[in-house]
Amino acid sequence: MLVLSDAVSDPSARDFWGACFLRRTPNDVVPFAEFAAAFCAHFRLASLPPTDLSMQCLRALMADEHGDVSLSQFGRHSRYFAPFGAESLQKMRNTLSAGWFHGDISASDAEALLGRARKPGSYLIRYAEAHEAGHDERAPFLVLCIAGSAPVLIRVVADGFEWKDQKFPSLDELLMKNRRNFGLSIPCVGSKFDAIPFPDDEQ
Repeated sequence: MLVLSDAVSDPSARDFWGACFLRRTPNDVVPFAEFAAAFCAHFRLASLPPTDLSMQCLRALMADEHGDVSLSQFGRHSRYFAPFGAESLQKMRNTLSAGWFHGDISASDAEALLGRARKPGSYLIRYAEAHEAGHDERAPFLVLCIAGSAPVLIRVVADGFEWKDQKFPSLDELLMKNRRNFGLSIPCVGSKFDAIPFPDDEQ
């Protein structure tokens, strides 16, 4: 069984899981409906229906194909939207609605998607794999993958994102201000999050 402190690095996320699920059996996997209800109660939000877009984003990130949220999956995703809490819902929605975000896919799958795009400068953002994060495997990093170019490592920090010596409040701003530097053309489609019915003005 996973130890909470090892599985979840973000303190707010760790407090949430500990307060809501540590005493249940089993305490390392929770049905999403129970997870969602606990999330709203713990962070003092009005109950959100499953059809709510923010709730769909939360489910798409946290739940597996059976509709369960495991402690390991929760720990992996929550650190990218830290500090985990009510504001994380909007961060998730902003990120998942962007066509370039693919989340937890492998480097080889990302390369295959970019290869099928067949357009120089097409791009996507995915989670970094452990070996790409250097010596600090618990540090949350994202990888900007660009067709025909070397990958770009982006560090996730509490108040935004860092690339080299630059800090940005959002990934959108980072990409916009460095579009020429990176040689970006169009987002690479095919993310599993494309199934979420975002309105046109969010895509």
